Amino acid sequence: MTEEIFDADEAISFLKTSRPTFYRWLKSGRIQGFKVGKQWRFYKKDLVGFMESSGTDFVMLKREFKEIITFFEEKLEKKGIERSNDMSETITYPDEKELLTKKALDGLLLDALTDKASDIHLEPLRQGFMVKYRLGGSLKDIKLLSLDIATEVIFRLKEMSALKTDVTDKVQKGNIVIETDKIAEDKKFDIKVSIIPAFYGERIAMRIVSVTKIETTTNRGFEILAFQGHDLEQVQKIFNKHFGLIIITGLSGSGKTTTCYAALNYLVKRYAGKANIMSLENPVEYPLEGLVQIPVRPEMEGQGFYELLKASWDQDPDVIFTGELPDKNTARIISELALTGHIVIVQMDSPDVLQAVARLSDLGLEPYLLASSLEGVIAQRLVRCICEHCKEEFIPSPQIIEKYFPPMKEKVSLYRGKGCKECHGTGYKKRAGIYEILNPDTDFKEALARGENVNNLKKILQKKGFETLREKALKSALFGMTTLEEALRVSYSS
Repeated sequence: MTEEIFDADEAISFLKTSRPTFYRWLKSGRIQGFKVGKQWRFYKKDLVGFMESSGTDFVMLKREFKEIITFFEEKLEKKGIERSNDMSETITYPDEKELLTKKALDGLLLDALTDKASDIHLEPLRQGFMVKYRLGGSLKDIKLLSLDIATEVIFRLKEMSALKTDVTDKVQKGNIVIETDKIAEDKKFDIKVSIIPAFYGERIAMRIVSVTKIETTTNRGFEILAFQGHDLEQVQKIFNKHFGLIIITGLSGSGKTTTCYAALNYLVKRYAGKANIMSLENPVEYPLEGLVQIPVRPEMEGQGFYELLKASWDQDPDVIFTGELPDKNTARIISELALTGHIVIVQMDSPDVLQAVARLSDLGLEPYLLASSLEGVIAQRLVRCICEHCKEEFIPSPQIIEKYFPPMKEKVSLYRGKGCKECHGTGYKKRAGIYEILNPDTDFKEALARGENVNNLKKILQKKGFETLREKALKSALFGMTTLEEALRVSYSS
């Protein structure tokens, strides 16, 4: 008797599953088949055997999925939110496993969004995958997923991100656009997905960006940054100049991009259409109005920062922004642009204003050129703010006062968060910027032209009352914006 043989389409129909799930089973070896030429063929008896053997496994998997779905539903219910059915694009789900995967992932995403998480991580461990949220700048463990559940969730994430579902040993990047009516102030999100192979499996990091907030804030100026004291006045003084080099610097994740876009928008409003403003970015993060944004592609010939800066010079610009300063040639051309009547804004990675200046010297920019072109440097950090719902005042020890606040003779009060449901027990909610601002005067520029080192430049600034990031951070603790521990953490290298 001839054994019944199915082709791939017939096998998918027989198993009542979807094509992606079927080929995932085939790739993992759970389904046995053979090829006739380039086409797969399957014995019916092998498919029946697969169905019988996987029945018990699926019952266990289904139980795990329902536990995960219930976990996130209960979390959402405590926040007064019903489970969403609109978190991902419309896809037909003929396979129950895929439907369960979608429900679990939808619950996870909505929970993270309503918790105001800035990032979601899926971290591979020996015993499974840990779901983590970044809340108020710190990672928090949320839920451990079994390997089987995580495999399905990651496959689904790859589908949503338009990534290769059959690739597990290479770095991949994509994004997911989500729309929901469950969050009052935010309706649309762009989730940037990064996948990297690790020892126990693929590690997933998802950066959450509120498209709604971007659309309402990217075309606003410095008012979105909430400067303290005289900081706004100093920053506006820098950007009201008619030419020169301006540096915006900070460590990774310190909010530089937001400050750069605020500065560009300030200049757009200042010139009111009477200036040619050009921005070189890798990549273009968000679209802005009133200027030309040029994507930089270093991997393509003629599309790097140096080449595009040279080309931009021929475009008769008034303002040029560059998102990086990769080499000596680029440093020299931005200095020449700044000295020939252009405002040049550079974004850099460095811990403070003086290290940013030193970085330009390290790139081979001569002291006299740097001194002649430099018109301002802004360094920044993000501090976690104390949760207003559980904020409490306390008196620090005399040793703490002596060490960090020696000039203060009166009683010093500090603040902290006890931890509550509003801040997920962390004591912190939201983040704010602290800024170190250098508006170079004649004495500083003369010292810079002489080639003075960082220590001597710092002494010159201190004599004139310059406030460092450490001093700004300690002030923010005194004012009750953040804790002393957080102030010391973010200003450790200042």
